[in-house]
Amino acid sequence: MSPRVIPIAAVAAGAVLLGALPAVAQDEAAVSSSPAGASAEGATQATTLLDLSGLAPLGPGLALGVHDGKDPVEDDRPRASVLTLSTSPAGVTWRPVAFEWSDEVPEPNDLESASGVPGTSMVVFAESGDDGTGFQRLFLAEIDVDAEGGPAGTIAGVADWPERVFNVEGMAVAQVGDEYVLLYAERAQGDPTTVIQLSPMTLDPFGLGEPTGVDFTSPAVRSDNDRPVSAMEVASGGVFNVASAFDSGCDGGP
Repeated sequence: MSPRVIPIAAVAAGAVLLGALPAVAQDEAAVSSSPAGASAEGATQATTLLDLSGLAPLGPGLALGVHDGKDPVEDDRPRASVLTLSTSPAGVTWRPVAFEWSDEVPEPNDLESASGVPGTSMVVFAESGDDGTGFQRLFLAEIDVDAEGGPAGTIAGVADWPERVFNVEGMAVAQVGDEYVLLYAERAQGDPTTVIQLSPMTLDPFGLGEPTGVDFTSPAVRSDNDRPVSAMEVASGGVFNVASAFDSGCDGGP
C-alpha cells in the first residue's frame, strides 16, 4: 500500500466556528525531542509498534498513541501506548499503557483519535463509531508514565458522542476562556464534504453538550477512497487544522 496523506492547513471553517473567539487555546507543548540518550526503562523500539490511529502530547518528548484494536478479535492488543522521542540511536520507543477495564467500563473498540486537555494533565480519546455500531464512547483519562511496572491509565470519565456518529477519525479539544469545547467530524469517505462539529465539554462530570456545525469541503477528495477529515489539531488564534487521507482499502490504514 502507498498511503497518500494531504494536510490542509488554516481551514476556513475554523474561522467560522472559532475566529470570533480569540481566547481559544490548545496545549502547544506538542511533543518535543527529549535530551540525547533519553530512554524509558523497559521501553521497546518503535519497529514493533502497533499501528497508531491518534496521538496526544503528554509532555516534553512524550506522547500518548491510541490503537484501533477491535473486539473481539484483537482483545489482547493494548489500546494505548506511551511513545518516547529521543535523539539517541534508539529513536522512538514505546510502552503499552495498562488500564483497569471492567463490566462498567469495557475495553474500547476502534479508538481513532486522541487529544490533550489544555491546562491539565488529562487526555481524551474516542471510539470512532465503527461504521455506526454501538461503540460511541469518549474517555477522559489520566496517564501515569512513571507508574511502577510501566505506564498506567486511570479513566476519570466516560461519555457518549453528543450525537450518534458513523466513523469519526478527527477530534480535538480546545479551551475558550474558562470553558472547553470538542471539535470533531465524520471522515465521510468518498464524499468531499463533511460537517465539522463543535460541542461544549465539561470535565467534572465529563460530558458533551449539543453540537453546532459547519460544512467543510476538502479539495483533496478525488476518489471513493479519500476521506475529507482523518485528523484534526487546534492551533492558536482561533484556527484549527485538519488532514485529509487516502485509504487504498488494505488493512494497513490510510
